[in-house]
Amino acid sequence: MSVKALLDERGRIMVLSIHNSDISDGWEREGENADYFRELSEKRAYPLAINLIFYLMTH
Repeated sequence: MSVKALLDERGRIMVLSIHNSDISDGWEREGENADYFRELSEKRAYPLAINLIFYLMTH
């Protein structure tokens, strides 16, 4: 797994890339399987997305 970010001149995150991770699959494949949705999307992927959006909008 790798996480990379592009920063602006003040060090704030402008672009975030998460590669080779199941986290982004929770955003893409949520409708494929109910168990997958409960275990990955609800518990991991959605909370991470909310935290990222909150961080990016407040920093």
